[in-house]
Amino acid sequence: MNILLAFKAEPDAGMLAEKEWQAAAQGKSGPDISLLRSLLGADEQAAAGAAVGAEKKRYADVFNRVEHGG
Repeated sequence: MNILLAFKAEPDAGMLAEKEWQAAAQGKSGPDISLLRSLLGADEQAAAGAAVGAEKKRYADVFNRVEHGG
């Protein structure tokens, strides 16, 4: 089984200063996200973890069948 995980990197909004959020809330200017590093989102991280877990389980099942002659 081949698993392909496609994702869109998201800006890390946690890096923004509080004053930038306050200015955006007042409608003065939005935060400049072009300078932020990009990360996987939480949903993408969960999907990657599930894919890795499924692949590990598949290999464990194959190993058990070979080891026990099943």
